[in-house]
Amino acid sequence: MFVKGGKPGPGRPKGSKDRYTREGKQAILDAAEHVGEELADAEVKELEKQKLEIDPNMPRGLSAYLVNVARNHPQVMCAMLARMMPIQNETTQTVDVTYHSFEEINNRLRELGLPVGRIYPLLEAPAGQGQRDGDAGDP
Repeated sequence: MFVKGGKPGPGRPKGSKDRYTREGKQAILDAAEHVGEELADAEVKELEKQKLEIDPNMPRGLSAYLVNVARNHPQVMCAMLARMMPIQNETTQTVDVTYHSFEEINNRLRELGLPVGRIYPLLEAPAGQGQRDGDAGDP
């Protein structure tokens, strides 16, 4: 209890989050997770009704919720992405590695957690497409 002129208590440790802030953030994540599951379930039911194939890798939970936000409210998604940008640190790493087969490349991409299915279409893109400015094309 605060007493005027009394010695203050230790308070919260520096850098720790307020309990209500933590609980509030967790509640928001839980709600988004729940709504995302509902959205994914509704999409599965719609695909079953239309007798279409169901993608076992379709987003679920929080990812499904954020996909819905991105599709239906792109301004909100852009605002969320903009808030994340300062957090991201850009690093560069140069590694001299030679891969001798697509299997080696696939295994390494999986180890790094990269989506293999998204990499190969870039390899098949017409010349100039999928390259950043300043990247040299094949001679």
